[in-house]
Amino acid sequence: MKKITVELKKRKYYMSYEYDCIPNKTKWQSVKAIGRIDVIRIENDKKKVTKHWNIECGLHWRLDVILDEDHSRNREGNSINNLSLIRKIVFNLARLDTSMGEKLTLKQKMTRYTSNFQNIENLIFNVISYSGI
Repeated sequence: MKKITVELKKRKYYMSYEYDCIPNKTKWQSVKAIGRIDVIRIENDKKKVTKHWNIECGLHWRLDVILDEDHSRNREGNSINNLSLIRKIVFNLARLDTSMGEKLTLKQKMTRYTSNFQNIENLIFNVISYSGI
């Protein structure tokens, strides 16, 4: 069996909020940005560059901006998937909560949850049970 030695050198991140170049815009109405990551690494003493493109849209954009998902440093076992699932649950539960008013953004709701525990209690004991979840 051949042993592969990989050493990560660096990553380059590119982000553009100009997405007019996307064809078939009706399919991608929720697009907010387009991003690319170049991963430059040495594999068996050879330089390799891999490029990853991503369209930042809808739910992922909100999870990143509001819950700072992209900066999560969790790497143990299933923690990445578990925390991602928890963030999505929190996001959806907060969307159901209209007890603080209909016009609050999700970011404003999250701020109110973190600054006043009674808002979280209301979410758990009133909003969730009222929604039939």
